[in-house]
Amino acid sequence: MAILRNITGGEEMGKKRIRKSACGTSNDIEAIMQELTARTEIYWLNRMLNIMVARIQWNNLPKEIDERYLEWILNTGGIGVGFRYESELCFMKSALGGDFDIYNVPKMREAYAVEGVHVELDETNSVICFNNLTRSNNMNELFMFSDRMRNMNMIRDMNIDLQRMSGIIYCDETQRLSILNWLKNMWNYVPFTVGRGKTRMDDRMRIESIRPDIPIVFDKLTDVQKSVWNEFLTWAGINNNNIDKRERVSNSEVLANNEEIIIARESALIPRRQFAEKFNDMFGTNIEPMWRCTINLSDIFLNGEKGGGIYGFSDSDDSRSQEERMGLRSERLSDLE
Repeated sequence: MAILRNITGGEEMGKKRIRKSACGTSNDIEAIMQELTARTEIYWLNRMLNIMVARIQWNNLPKEIDERYLEWILNTGGIGVGFRYESELCFMKSALGGDFDIYNVPKMREAYAVEGVHVELDETNSVICFNNLTRSNNMNELFMFSDRMRNMNMIRDMNIDLQRMSGIIYCDETQRLSILNWLKNMWNYVPFTVGRGKTRMDDRMRIESIRPDIPIVFDKLTDVQKSVWNEFLTWAGINNNNIDKRERVSNSEVLANNEEIIIARESALIPRRQFAEKFNDMFGTNIEPMWRCTINLSDIFLNGEKGGGIYGFSDSDDSRSQEERMGLRSERLSDLE
């Protein structure tokens, strides 16, 4: 927000001494880059937040409770409370009160909403839901990952832009037009340029050129950015390919990543299951949190990138049930060990 305020601060900018340049004032260029930097980070932050809010679905959730808002509260605030409000079940933000039990769960809770709703609750008429096992929100990690993605995004784009930088040719002002015409002929594929015949050796053009040596590294930066993105997906419990090998990967390499992903999922699902169990007992519901995507990364690798080829079949013409395919995959895993 501070960046955006500096961009729109016209009065303060007007008092500064503005230095002219060929491509605009220095303040204009700085403001444009600051705004682009802020927008890039907001892009990555929103992209990650959308993934975090959508990764868990709630089955049999009462229609009065908004699933999106429930996950938004947990991811951004780290805690929420479910209770009955004006004869309807609801889920709101919560501020922890005092009188903790032996497991550090507060017996007194305060629920609040943007419309000025403020309800004092306790353990007999409400159930607390935590975001993860550390009872924290995800914003610190999301800010960190979005900052890293923004940084690499800007560096990569800068390296691509710098490839457009032209060479620099030094000459006398009297030779400037001749050199421009020569360069024009070169870019128009003219095979030769005719010069004057009666020219003294001392009057001939002495050309000194500089070609900026800017390495092409945006492909390597893209690989680093993919690595950080896969690190975020692993932290969020989402399947990803964090293996850089182009050849066939081994069973242990695939499962090593899967175990970390599964643990990350459970860190989010365990407190939600605990909340669902207590909420169902208290209010007679049957809600159940589940991971929205159930594709298994090891199954993709073992069956080929497009679902077939390694074991001589593809999923497109496979009539077996999901349970049969998963059972067969387990047998293959045991054979590979």
